[in-house]
Amino acid sequence: LSPEAEGSYVAALAAPPKGWTAGMVELTYDLGGPKPLKLTTQVWVAPDTLPFDAPIGKTSAELRAMEK
Repeated sequence: LSPEAEGSYVAALAAPPKGWTAGMVELTYDLGGPKPLKLTTQVWVAPDTLPFDAPIGKTSAELRAMEK
């Protein structure tokens, strides 16, 4: 996590030479209560590709039916 402009941070996620990697950021704030406040970002996966071509014209229900 790298500071950028005031109050702004950037989390860089580089794709590995082979396979995939994933990352997220979790922020924890002590607000003086019994438990801290925890906030998270979405999860990012790199590279943003699939290991196969996406099926064209098939719905998720049709794909699930094909698995049975």
